[in-house]
Amino acid sequence: MRLAVIDYKAGNIRNVFNAFQALGADVFLARDSKCFDEADALVLPGVGHFKSAMMNLSLMREALVSQVESGKPFLGICLGIQLILSGSSEAQEVEGLNLVEGVCPRFPDSKTESIPHMGWNNLDLLGEARLLEGVCGGDWFYFVHSFYPQPADDSVVGATTRHIIDFASVIECGNIYATQFHPEKSAQAGQKILGNFLSLVKK
Repeated sequence: MRLAVIDYKAGNIRNVFNAFQALGADVFLARDSKCFDEADALVLPGVGHFKSAMMNLSLMREALVSQVESGKPFLGICLGIQLILSGSSEAQEVEGLNLVEGVCPRFPDSKTESIPHMGWNNLDLLGEARLLEGVCGGDWFYFVHSFYPQPADDSVVGATTRHIIDFASVIECGNIYATQFHPEKSAQAGQKILGNFLSLVKK
């Protein structure tokens, strides 16, 4: 089983690569769409601006969407969960990958809580998301973001998190899995989620 971490010049790519490698995964960096056929699963991490990310993905976009729509397991992390949606208020003129219908609003201003949402927070688990098997609501995960995913269909939300508002922090839709938090920076709880994804790919 081979895992491709998509390298599109966004932040945090290497950290995700290293986290999967530490779990024993056969992982490689995919810098162009020709590499996608070599992979059994695709991972789209990232930290950065929505518009810049979509521009950097432009040459890979068609192949990436095709691979995911064909049923290949996919994991989006942080900016990756936002890119799979239809668009973001961070760059309203830019279309997302539209793998899951929805948008990414900015957190509303708050007198008591900061933007960006930065630091450790919990999950409110909804249903039985396969990506979250063995994860407890009291587990801590690391977040850094100012925009949040808002899927059109609530049934794809595997967990929510509270920061100013309740927002979707895990999406699970068929072969598509995504987290707003950084599992690669979330200690044992994060390793559990990455391990769960590897197990799902093997099935």
